[in-house]
Amino acid sequence: MVRGEPSDPEAAEQTAELLALGGARRDERRRTEQRFHADLIELIEQAAPPAALATRLRTAGLDPTGPLLVLTALTRGALRPWDLAADLAESVLDESPETRTVVAGGEHGLTLLVSPGPTLADTTLADLLDERLARFEAAAEGGRIAFGLGAPATDAAGLARALEESRLAARLAALRPARLSLITARALDSHLLLLAGVPADIRATYRRRLLGPLQEYDAEHGADMVHTLTVFLEHNGAWRTTATALHIHVSTLHYRIGRIQQLTGRDLSTARDRVDLYLACAIDKG
Repeated sequence: MVRGEPSDPEAAEQTAELLALGGARRDERRRTEQRFHADLIELIEQAAPPAALATRLRTAGLDPTGPLLVLTALTRGALRPWDLAADLAESVLDESPETRTVVAGGEHGLTLLVSPGPTLADTTLADLLDERLARFEAAAEGGRIAFGLGAPATDAAGLARALEESRLAARLAALRPARLSLITARALDSHLLLLAGVPADIRATYRRRLLGPLQEYDAEHGADMVHTLTVFLEHNGAWRTTATALHIHVSTLHYRIGRIQQLTGRDLSTARDRVDLYLACAIDKG
């Protein structure tokens, strides 16, 4: 998803709109509810007996017979970060009137438990939220909010898995350079899962060792070798498709890839070197 950089007046307008989302919710009542529902999250974490968990879900106004969705938000540096995260999510959920939502805060971030209405599948929620995040990306300067959406739980017993998936997905989303980002459970079987388990300093060292020569070349010559390599690998080394995506001639792409191989000492015709470089390109640039 390409996210444009609006002018300052536009960013200011977006910021005002972002802060106004769900305005009536941003009060002490919400924070009281978040603390009240923290015990529900603990019951899910502890794999409480299904009957007891189902009773607590009903008390919270959720349907324990499923489906149930779990959305985790990790925040950093934003003004009233939990409020903004809840506003962003609930402004999407409000579009489905029959949806019921519980918001709880704790050491693992903000957690939303959702009994979706008949029109709100997990894919629909993901698409709507991703669209909303793209819209307000520029307004989130100075803070970051990373969302993770677990796969639907068909009953109360499946909530522990969905909760863990949502937290892992949120940690993966936090690796992205975007200020507002979302990853769903569908991404958890990809290379991102491997990267999420690697300490940040090791990820940074790995990226620097493999891509450092390209970054230096780009800085000295005003080139775009790192981006060229990323697009090339994302298109599985397909020359014409990559050239089209980069809006350059195939012969220009051949020159750039040859230069990239010289600078990195890697052979992009081999699977091993492609994998190494692909992982380096996937690591957060921020």
